[in-house]
Amino acid sequence: MIMPPVNPDMGMSMGQMDEMAVAMIEEDELEPGTTMTLDITFTDSAPAGTLEFACHTAKHYQNGMFLPISVK
Repeated sequence: MIMPPVNPDMGMSMGQMDEMAVAMIEEDELEPGTTMTLDITFTDSAPAGTLEFACHTAKHYQNGMFLPISVK
Protein backbone atom coordinates (compact mmCIF):
# COMPACT_ATOMS: atom_id res chain seq x y z
CA MET A 1 0.00 0.00 0.00
CA ILE A 2 0.92 3.62 -0.41
CA MET A 3 -0.76 5.40 2.46
CA PRO A 4 -0.23 7.64 5.48
CA PRO A 5 1.84 5.95 8.20
CA VAL A 6 -0.30 4.15 10.77
CA ASN A 7 0.57 2.43 14.00
CA PRO A 8 -0.27 -1.28 13.49
CA ASP A 9 -1.19 -1.49 17.18
CA MET A 10 -4.11 0.94 16.64
CA GLY A 11 -6.39 -1.98 15.83
CA MET A 12 -7.44 -0.72 12.40
CA SER A 13 -9.12 -3.25 10.15
CA MET A 14 -7.71 -4.02 6.72
CA GLY A 15 -10.84 -2.44 5.25
CA GLN A 16 -10.12 0.82 7.08
CA MET A 17 -6.55 0.81 5.79
CA ASP A 18 -7.79 0.02 2.26
CA GLU A 19 -9.93 3.17 2.40
CA MET A 20 -6.91 5.27 3.45
CA ALA A 21 -4.63 3.88 0.73
CA VAL A 22 -3.60 6.09 -2.17
CA ALA A 23 -2.74 2.89 -4.08
CA MET A 24 -2.34 -0.78 -3.32
CA ILE A 25 -1.68 -4.22 -4.72
CA GLU A 26 -3.97 -6.94 -3.43
CA GLU A 27 -2.22 -9.73 -1.51
CA ASP A 28 -3.40 -12.42 -3.94
CA GLU A 29 -1.98 -10.46 -6.91
CA LEU A 30 1.63 -10.66 -5.66
CA GLU A 31 3.15 -14.09 -5.10
CA PRO A 32 6.11 -14.44 -2.68
CA GLY A 33 9.43 -13.71 -4.38
CA THR A 34 7.93 -11.80 -7.30
CA THR A 35 7.98 -8.11 -8.12
CA MET A 36 5.37 -5.81 -9.61
CA THR A 37 5.41 -2.31 -11.06
CA LEU A 38 2.67 0.12 -10.13
CA ASP A 39 2.44 3.47 -11.94
CA ILE A 40 0.76 6.20 -9.92
CA THR A 41 0.03 9.81 -10.77
CA PHE A 42 -0.46 11.92 -7.69
CA THR A 43 -3.06 14.60 -8.34
CA ASP A 44 -2.51 16.35 -5.01
CA SER A 45 0.77 17.14 -3.29
CA ALA A 46 1.60 15.51 0.02
CA PRO A 47 3.80 17.04 2.72
CA ALA A 48 7.08 15.25 3.47
CA GLY A 49 6.67 12.35 5.87
CA THR A 50 2.98 11.87 5.23
CA LEU A 51 3.09 8.77 2.99
CA GLU A 52 4.89 5.43 3.06
CA PHE A 53 5.10 2.17 1.14
CA ALA A 54 3.87 -0.49 3.56
CA CYS A 55 2.82 -4.11 3.73
CA HIS A 56 0.00 -4.69 6.19
CA THR A 57 -0.20 -8.46 5.78
CA ALA A 58 -0.04 -10.03 9.26
CA LYS A 59 3.30 -9.27 10.99
CA HIS A 60 4.94 -7.88 7.81
CA TYR A 61 4.78 -4.23 8.91
CA GLN A 62 5.98 -5.11 12.41
CA ASN A 63 8.94 -6.93 10.84
CA GLY A 64 10.03 -3.85 8.91
CA MET A 65 8.17 -4.06 5.60
CA PHE A 66 7.60 -0.33 5.24
CA LEU A 67 9.50 2.57 3.70
CA PRO A 68 8.82 6.29 4.14
CA ILE A 69 8.26 8.19 0.90
CA SER A 70 10.49 11.23 0.65
CA VAL A 71 8.81 14.24 -0.96
CA LYS A 72 11.07 16.99 -2.28
